[in-house]
Amino acid sequence: LANTIGDASAKAEVLGAIAQAYLEVGQTDPATQLLNQTIATAQTIGDASSRSYILRTIAEQLTFAGHYQAAIEIAEAIPEDSERLAKLNEALEKAIALGDLTTVLKAVGHAENPVLKTRWLIAIADHYSQIEQIKESTNSLNQALEAALTIPGDESKTVVMQGGEGSLTVEDTQDRESFLAAIALRYAQMNQTSQAQQVVQKLNSPALQQQLMNQISCYL
Repeated sequence: LANTIGDASAKAEVLGAIAQAYLEVGQTDPATQLLNQTIATAQTIGDASSRSYILRTIAEQLTFAGHYQAAIEIAEAIPEDSERLAKLNEALEKAIALGDLTTVLKAVGHAENPVLKTRWLIAIADHYSQIEQIKESTNSLNQALEAALTIPGDESKTVVMQGGEGSLTVEDTQDRESFLAAIALRYAQMNQTSQAQQVVQKLNSPALQQQLMNQISCYL
């Protein structure tokens, strides 16, 4: 039936719905094939905004239905950077909340965006820490540190938020500085003070270094 549809957007949507139906009954192999067809069909849509719209819609539906791995696969094909990142974060947030580390680890493993990679490696470390798997938590933090150091641009950034009465400039909570500070404190919380101090030394801001060292001293 789907193959008889001429319009690429409609065809991609139908293929995505059929894939979801297969996932609902646990038939992952045909679902995977249909997801690949969905992406391939969407790629034939000439207008990037239309392509983003249909892939975003399918990703949202899959996330809502709890099929996070499938949602991530669709989201990764979204051409628009901010939309792709938003839908990936949406699916990953739901997955980690349910303790679905397999899905999150797989997505992080081949993620190219260092911000996404760092954010979710920290989240994985937090999950392991909560269940007292300190070795696994430390490994995730080590990886998060490596990823954070590759985030390009200024160490500290701001974001302009548009509001009803104009714009507001706020600190970017996902810049390199914020992530390094978060990683340092987590090392300290796990009594890995030396590692925490080493991370602090990687920061450019003397004021933030001092602030963090004061916080770290509370864990000694």
